Amino acid sequence: MYNLKHMETLEKMPFEAQHKIFKRLAEIADSKTLTKEEQEKYDNSMMVMWDNYAVFKHAVEKEAKKKSKEIALKLLARNTPLDDIADLTDLSIEEIKKLEQ
Repeated sequence: MYNLKHMETLEKMPFEAQHKIFKRLAEIADSKTLTKEEQEKYDNSMMVMWDNYAVFKHAVEKEAKKKSKEIALKLLARNTPLDDIADLTDLSIEEIKKLEQ
């Protein structure tokens, strides 16, 4: 209940701490002990949390792809076979060939 009443404080917490709290809140909400107002606050906070998580996950994936391309370029400079580069970076052969150009 405290967390629901003080949602603005949660916004200032690190993402990982927020994630743990929201996981616990999901367990609480499953018990259907919340008032309508508390349920609405909970639902809204969950939407915000999942939106934030999606943005965070996308950023991490984008950065990982960028790093894979940087590594692929270094391997290309060392004349590493394309199959090996694809295996090491999880990039497709087509993606690697585009980097060569």
